[in-house]
Amino acid sequence: MVDHAEDVFGPVDGRNDVTGSPGELRLLEKMLRRRVRPIPYAAGLALFCLALQALTGVLMAFSYQATPDNAYASTYHIANEIPYGWLVRTVHVWGAVLVVLFLTVHIVSVFVTAAYRENREVRWFLGIFALLVCVALGVTGQLLPWDQRAYWSTSAAMTLMKQVPIVGEWVAGVMLGGDSISAATLTRFSSAHIMLLPAILIALLVLHMRAGRGSGVSATPDQSGATVPDDPEAAVPLYPDLLISWATTAVLLLCVYVVLAILVPASLGVRADASVMPEVVKPAWYLLSLYALSRYISEPVAVTIPILLVALFALLPVFDRAPSTNPRKRLAVLALGTSIVAALLILTLTGALMQ
Repeated sequence: MVDHAEDVFGPVDGRNDVTGSPGELRLLEKMLRRRVRPIPYAAGLALFCLALQALTGVLMAFSYQATPDNAYASTYHIANEIPYGWLVRTVHVWGAVLVVLFLTVHIVSVFVTAAYRENREVRWFLGIFALLVCVALGVTGQLLPWDQRAYWSTSAAMTLMKQVPIVGEWVAGVMLGGDSISAATLTRFSSAHIMLLPAILIALLVLHMRAGRGSGVSATPDQSGATVPDDPEAAVPLYPDLLISWATTAVLLLCVYVVLAILVPASLGVRADASVMPEVVKPAWYLLSLYALSRYISEPVAVTIPILLVALFALLPVFDRAPSTNPRKRLAVLALGTSIVAALLILTLTGALMQ
């Protein structure tokens, strides 16, 4: 493959230099063969946000203490006494939202273009699992400030978790370390948030990328759904074109972080008090779809329906076996996937608006 780099990309000049080791040549060739696609940078933006999450998380870990006596005080110290600590914490809080947002956009774009087929099913499953791990990171991180909102939103999440058929009670007991939120819960959530879940996420992302190198970049279908071979003239050079484009996008994303930090900085309420229950108790926004359904139907059914919808969406490659990737020939699958995403979105918005 790399022995014919000139045949693929034309004469090798200073702009498209492909000299280097065979591994470097293969990687460079893949990058050069990538075309501009709809929402092309969603996965890269998610990775950028994850890198910022790791950086800001490490910075806060230097001062955070995961005990009920010190968790709130150390969070207050980070947000109000350490120079620019409020900015670091705000970037971390908003980053948790943006990671899930960009990963969702990436997964939806893969679904729309049927890029999960042609031996890419494993990448699809790994991507779905990575998204779920990011949601788990958000849920476990919610408790760490140990203020009223953190305490009671986690309590609501654990109440919903207990309603999951068969394994709910056991999983909630393991997470809580008892019957209710306590010092053991804070320790377990902190350990999962800082060590266990990041390790799982890194492993999933590495496997996802390695699977991508094995299956290659998804081909672009024409209007009839047939695969169109890569056009050497349409190739985008890694340097400087793609690197400049990525750098520009990263700078724009940093500007978004700054605007969010200025307009909507991360808040910190009063210290958690188990004896004072707020009028409205909701879980983190990741679980608002479950919360919304639980207000209308029995909780076990309300929890089971979104879980089944996510599982069905994850298994779409199993059902979508049509030979064409043309959207007009995939109307049933597109309608099913769109309905699942729309249902989860509507339920989440409904839960957010509920009082």
